[in-house]
Amino acid sequence: MPQTIEETSTRAIITDQGQLLILYFEEKQFSFLPGGRVEAGETLQEGLQRELREELPGFKFTVESHVGQIDHLWPDGANQRLTHHQFFLTYAADLDATIVPVSQDPPLVFLWIALADLDRYNLQPRSARKRILELQRGATGFWLDQDNDILK
Repeated sequence: MPQTIEETSTRAIITDQGQLLILYFEEKQFSFLPGGRVEAGETLQEGLQRELREELPGFKFTVESHVGQIDHLWPDGANQRLTHHQFFLTYAADLDATIVPVSQDPPLVFLWIALADLDRYNLQPRSARKRILELQRGATGFWLDQDNDILK
């Protein structure tokens, strides 16, 4: 029986001119938003700021609205992970779609993609695709979704 490892992560929704900043893992054919795990003692916003400083050194960010959560159950080797992804609208005054940052983690590459291409780049977790498009169309309020990649 696989062990379930539970964790909380924060993700930044950074857009510019109809483009979304993602990290793409070409080898595994999926992408995700900048951010990562929250460490013990950090607030969600502090964890996101730290992750953004690590992933995108030299850029300044303003973490704005906490817009949603997706609880994502996914296989991880012999175990499974339950990640509570927290999503924040994030503003980057000195980063726009004309600047493609260099990833600090070589298997990953930063890309600015058209919002219409979220499926093409297999953005994870899946529910984020629909929610990001809704935000761009002016949706408001907090959302809570669940994605289960174990029962596929």
